[in-house]
Amino acid sequence: MTFAGLGPAVLLAGAAIAAEPTPEYTDRAACMEGPIAQFGRYVGDWDIEDEQIDSDGTHRNPGSGARWIFRCIGDGTAVQDYWFPDKGGFGTNLRTYNPGTSSWEIVWTANSLHGLTHITARQADDGKTWTEVYRIKATPHETVPSS
Repeated sequence: MTFAGLGPAVLLAGAAIAAEPTPEYTDRAACMEGPIAQFGRYVGDWDIEDEQIDSDGTHRNPGSGARWIFRCIGDGTAVQDYWFPDKGGFGTNLRTYNPGTSSWEIVWTANSLHGLTHITARQADDGKTWTEVYRIKATPHETVPSS
């Protein structure tokens, strides 16, 4: 099947869509109730200081930093985040909670990947099953007022 005759129409439709204002994301409150609040609490715009931690926990290597933006989408259906490393690049996660399995279904992709990474995760009842290998310090991103 060929779409050679549709090229200009598709381009014009794309230009019309791009000219429209970006729809507002759902406000933070929709992601602050029930299980979605586990990630909804991070909704906002963050500056990141990061460091890798050796497996024995004795040595830390500073990372390059990043900007991390979390958004509540679909009236609390999911939390999406955007990862912008200071050294360049881009990544995004889409996280949604599946009440049928009591687990998170997560999809990750980045400009350095060739596809999607699918992750299923469940928070342990005691919350103590993590092994620290990477540490992030997040502070709210300050926007500079336009003059």
